[in-house]
Amino acid sequence: MVGEPGAGKTTLLSAIASHIKENTQHLPIFISLGSLQGITLEDYLLKKWLPDAMRLVNPQFIPSSEIENQLITRFYQSGVWLLLDGVDEMGESSPVEALNKISRELTNWLGQARVVLTCRLNVWDASLNNNILPSFDTYKTQEFKPEQVNKFIDKWFTCAGNIQRGEELKGKLTEPGKERISELVTNPLRLSLLCQIFYQDEQGELPETKAEFYEIFTRYFYEWKPELVPDVINSYQLKKELHQALGKLALAGIKSDLKFRLKRSLAVEEMGERLFKLAANQIK
Repeated sequence: MVGEPGAGKTTLLSAIASHIKENTQHLPIFISLGSLQGITLEDYLLKKWLPDAMRLVNPQFIPSSEIENQLITRFYQSGVWLLLDGVDEMGESSPVEALNKISRELTNWLGQARVVLTCRLNVWDASLNNNILPSFDTYKTQEFKPEQVNKFIDKWFTCAGNIQRGEELKGKLTEPGKERISELVTNPLRLSLLCQIFYQDEQGELPETKAEFYEIFTRYFYEWKPELVPDVINSYQLKKELHQALGKLALAGIKSDLKFRLKRSLAVEEMGERLFKLAANQIK
């Protein structure tokens, strides 16, 4: 399953996992590939996923080779789904190498599973001519059509308890000169952010460009869950410091080898302990 950033790949993969769990006797295993961090898929399943899953049932669980063998046997019995999210987040040297690694590891007992994976479109396209995973069918997530945009807005504002506000947003998107923002929000992620912006903004003015869009969302982000960040909301200077520190961390992340899972030590080094804790508290 391929698509642009924010097109709903992870959301759809999660929905597939829920459907399998609720409607079949099969076993869905969801893995964020960015969590592998250089270890093999087999080792991750046996040494990380399996113990974590077992401790949800029994907090006193102690890993053993017997339990590992039971999982391997379950694969051979069929009915196991590997739902692998984010080929582009594996941190390999190239898209080809990332997909080659997946191909090499889907052998023996892992090869008995049915596999669904997600990947950003540019990574998948860069590897199309290599026939790395020839047995896979490719499905591409699509941008929203206008009627789907309206349906999403209706549902969002119904859940927010302000249907009239949703009607106002739909009207704004059809006004002359709003073609650019209307095009931007055919992406599900950006549309959800726009709903949040419009819900918070009493003036109801829409951004004109993508840069303005994200700048406005950053402004209203703190109003989303104000109880988590009261100090930031009440201090312009602290908010400025936090944004500068996050920008510094982003640049350091771009230059590092680990672009998707930054180490805590790097974040603390770039941001300082105080601002790191403040940022971490916002995503709990």
